[in-house]
Amino acid sequence: MTQQFFVNLPVKNVKKSMEFWKAVGYTINPQLTGDGFTCVTFGENFFAMLLEHEKFNQFAPSPIVDATKTPTVIVGLGCESRADVENKVRRALEAGAKRHGEPEDHDFMYQDAFVDLDGHGWAVTYFVPAKP
Repeated sequence: MTQQFFVNLPVKNVKKSMEFWKAVGYTINPQLTGDGFTCVTFGENFFAMLLEHEKFNQFAPSPIVDATKTPTVIVGLGCESRADVENKVRRALEAGAKRHGEPEDHDFMYQDAFVDLDGHGWAVTYFVPAKP
């Protein structure tokens, strides 16, 4: 059985969040989209369920905190190249995200980061293939 990964994140406005993630270059799963929630597909087995606060509270064991003031999560997104990292971060910033730090170039990876419309952190990374 193939494992799938879902991260559930509270959002203030699911329609704005859908527009944001489409602008960054990801797709929305219409089968998992409804009143106050949607599913962003990041890869074959990686998804984010974005739920407006009322919906999120139905599943959460404690109150939602303001992620713009209290960090709650940093989600890692893998990319196919350095240019892919730069493109995704640029598109996110153009769609309303805020930069989080400066890009980091290491021998084994290139990483940049942003904070989305609701304050959730996203680390966008390209891992350089190992040399034989």
